[in-house]
Amino acid sequence: MKHYSLNKLIDIIEYGAFSKPIVNYIITNTEDEGLVYYLLCLKSIWKNKYREAFKYAELVTTTTKILNELATLEKISILFNNNKIKKANIELRKIKNNIQSLNKKARKIIIPALRFMEIRFSNSIDDKLIRYWSEEYESSYAQKSLLKYSEARKYLNNKDFLKLLICLLKVLTLQKSFHILP
Repeated sequence: MKHYSLNKLIDIIEYGAFSKPIVNYIITNTEDEGLVYYLLCLKSIWKNKYREAFKYAELVTTTTKILNELATLEKISILFNNNKIKKANIELRKIKNNIQSLNKKARKIIIPALRFMEIRFSNSIDDKLIRYWSEEYESSYAQKSLLKYSEARKYLNNKDFLKLLICLLKVLTLQKSFHILP
């Protein structure tokens, strides 16, 4: 049985579907059921199979808090996208209450994703927006671009198109920095 460091896994999956070859390798080389279900959840999301992804996220039951919270994050996104607002808000409150107990590496991926969801679904969220103070969440180009994209959506919602354009140009520049765009 191979053991995979969740901190290294976070470094891999923060690039989304571009990490698929490594995710496939890990799935075939680990016996950790919780990890396999989480990675299958991600693969289903990347294929736009959200029901299947939600089922896999529900199967992630492990003693590893990081993996559980990452699976919860995916469930929240799926619930909001499927207009299951009440359930999504319940899960959102759970993850917000547990955020302080996660290590820095897990917060680095969870906080920008939460921020993005909160701004995207701002009309559906019961709680206040999550706040972040540390520049640590902006140390990765992938996470920084997600935070900037969240900011851009806020400008779109406020119909401030000049700030929106400026922010989207920054997002494009950041995305070119981590070689997703040619």
